[in-house]
Amino acid sequence: MSGYLWSFAGCATGALVAVILMCVLLGPFFDLESAAPTRGDGWIGFAIGLAVALGLTAVRIVVAPDPSPFVEKLGLGAGIGVMAGAPQFLALARGHRRAPEPEPALAAPPRRPGEFVVPVTFSAGVRRHFAAPGARARYVIAAYRRGLIPPESVPGLAAELAPLVPDGAAWRELSVWRGGHGLDDLVDRAAAAIGYEPTEESDRAEVVERLVYWAMCSSDPGVRAAVVTLLAPQTVPGSRTLPDWEVRDRIDRRRSAVIDGLEVRYDEGVGPAVHRHFADPTVRARELIAAYRREALHSSFVPGLAAEIVADLPGAGEAWTELAMASSSSVRADLLPVLERAAVEIGYERTGEQAERDLLESAAYQLVLDGRTLDQSRRLERVDFEFGHDGALEAMRDARYLAGDDYFGQLRSVRSDVAAYLEGRYGVSGVTRILDS
Repeated sequence: MSGYLWSFAGCATGALVAVILMCVLLGPFFDLESAAPTRGDGWIGFAIGLAVALGLTAVRIVVAPDPSPFVEKLGLGAGIGVMAGAPQFLALARGHRRAPEPEPALAAPPRRPGEFVVPVTFSAGVRRHFAAPGARARYVIAAYRRGLIPPESVPGLAAELAPLVPDGAAWRELSVWRGGHGLDDLVDRAAAAIGYEPTEESDRAEVVERLVYWAMCSSDPGVRAAVVTLLAPQTVPGSRTLPDWEVRDRIDRRRSAVIDGLEVRYDEGVGPAVHRHFADPTVRARELIAAYRREALHSSFVPGLAAEIVADLPGAGEAWTELAMASSSSVRADLLPVLERAAVEIGYERTGEQAERDLLESAAYQLVLDGRTLDQSRRLERVDFEFGHDGALEAMRDARYLAGDDYFGQLRSVRSDVAAYLEGRYGVSGVTRILDS
């Protein structure tokens, strides 16, 4: 029995000494409270601990071939201690940290009726969309069908729109309705005149989108509260009450998502000339080569992207065909030599600085299309850039480091800045494309 006790004591002592040594030697250089070990950190720590245990055991066998039970288990205990403590340090070394705990927001004083709130200023493209007669007409139809506009208000609204919409005869007929039956039929004919086929889903989409737009453009908190009350889902009995800071955070994120969604949907930010430039097969081939060489593109995407352009790509031959027909499970060691031959086929001779710009401009164009600023910034994180570039491109590249009070506003400004850059470079007024070709 005493042998087991001494063995346990030796194991515990070895583990304790290993943990103390790690804390003393490495602790001053790391903030252990911020560590967030992943499963991978745990497996690596286990492997290191196992290696320590085996190594110390091997040393003990050489130094003391016939040790006491206490000494015999010291190496095993040290390995266990390393297994327990190493994942914390590995997580910090590999950048796996807990997100900082948001500070609870101070409770805002209750707003008085009519108190001013800052309205959202949407871009010109979004404002044009909601001011367009077609969009206004669809809302009138959808809102009437969902009971948000009373029948007696429809003729007046139709009278405003009749001179503005194509084939306004049906709308003029709707504008002279003065009660009685037949309003639903008149509304259906007015919808057909503008090519709108109302359904439950389309009606709700039109109503919700415009109500949210109106509310966010309004400086009256009562308008916003009314829209929230109208559109908010019913509270589930027994659902947990969120702390104030989490409510504020969710509101900010939802507000930003609505603004970004409307901006992407109705304000392209760039004109047809920019779209034509990035649709050009040669430009897309340059982007593909630059991205894959710099490991900003996963191997599984390469065959599909090559297949989309190979038929229209000037100079494409056997290598591009092979690249387009490769398996999506191909590894980099197999694809990279084919990509290099494909670059030779089309005479790819971009300098390092030009290739970096191709990669950044491709990311900027995709950002303009989908509005996902952080996704593009994180994708570019893997690239080791060597040259300086336009400020808008560098701001997009480093957007993951943004912070501050107007965090979401900063993200939106990145999209508008790169859109202005692309329009200035490849739009109708841009001249640098000609100089660069």
